[in-house]
Amino acid sequence: MADKIDKSQRGSVQLIATITKLAALRNPRRDIPRATMLGTIAAAVVYMLSLTAASGIVPTPEPPRTGRRRRGHDHAR
Repeated sequence: MADKIDKSQRGSVQLIATITKLAALRNPRRDIPRATMLGTIAAAVVYMLSLTAASGIVPTPEPPRTGRRRRGHDHAR
């Protein structure tokens, strides 16, 4: 129970700190949407880079060979 109270208090403290910082902005109507968009774009870039890195690490299986050859692609002649 004490852990839940601690987490809720921590959230309240963070909210108050954020509101205090927002009050110090010169132009909050411009800065808040800009920061939200830039943060979202930055998170998307990091996500895409991590997906690209992960796809390069994981080996892809080769397709199974069926033994059949398609017409026009017989290079063994």
